[in-house]
Amino acid sequence: MAALIHQNDYCLMKNLKRIVMVADACRKPFLLMKLTLILTAFCTIQAVAGINAQTVTIKIENKEIGKVLTAIQKQGDYRFIFNSRLTDLSQRVSVDFQNIDIKSVMNQLFANTSLKYAVLENNLIAIRSDKKEEADILIRGKVMNDNGEPVSGASVTIKGGTVGTSTGINGSFTIDAAENATLAVSAVGHVATEVLVGGRQDITITLTRSEEKMDEVVVIGYGTANKRDLTGSIVKVDGKEVADKPNVNPIASLQGKVAGLSVTPSAGIGKAPDIRIRGTISIGDEAVRPVYVVDGILNDNIDYLNP
Repeated sequence: MAALIHQNDYCLMKNLKRIVMVADACRKPFLLMKLTLILTAFCTIQAVAGINAQTVTIKIENKEIGKVLTAIQKQGDYRFIFNSRLTDLSQRVSVDFQNIDIKSVMNQLFANTSLKYAVLENNLIAIRSDKKEEADILIRGKVMNDNGEPVSGASVTIKGGTVGTSTGINGSFTIDAAENATLAVSAVGHVATEVLVGGRQDITITLTRSEEKMDEVVVIGYGTANKRDLTGSIVKVDGKEVADKPNVNPIASLQGKVAGLSVTPSAGIGKAPDIRIRGTISIGDEAVRPVYVVDGILNDNIDYLNP
């Protein structure tokens, strides 16, 4: 009987040991999970503390929210990620932040907008909008002048944004824009205009000639002409500009003020400098030498002019 009890005690102890081992094995994953949660919470607290410890100092008057964010980012402490086409980013604000934590800055900036933000790792701030944004549409258009002729090289941009394009030879263009966007169109010699898209995908824009500039009379040496009729390059130099750069030879004073003009002093005493227009070529050297017109009289040698 004693031997039987002893054997039973031995079996009981052996089973208890197995139970303890199983319990320890089950407890380890829970301990590991607890440790992971504690470390995660600690890191989160440290990250939040780091964000709150950094402040922003900036003063801006009547600027778009998007540009304010860009100015803050240039200070180097924070980076923003957002869709530049969010409409509320174009809302203008005036701010004066002096050593303000970033969360207070963002809350004030977005107070009257649909914009929301989330602070991520490494001072990265993600921005989104609760408002349903309108999908962009592909706009095909053409820019014409008031005579019905295509205007090539015209600039077409979305007002308040950075997206833009230019017209081709036939005055046509394509651009992605929101249905309620406004297109700003401009071209040299024409009056700039703005056109509301209004959901249209085919738009014809007419630019009016800028008569004030195009009808300006220019003296071109051998006569006069309107700017609209000029086919060559015309450079105007006022006498005051020459007087500001005194020189023994007044022609030398033109160098640096007229594109393509080269004035090379001659070695001989009293000899006129070598004057060339549009550089030097090996064939037809006379083609780059200027013609002088004084009081309607043409001459190809400045030495023959009577001062």
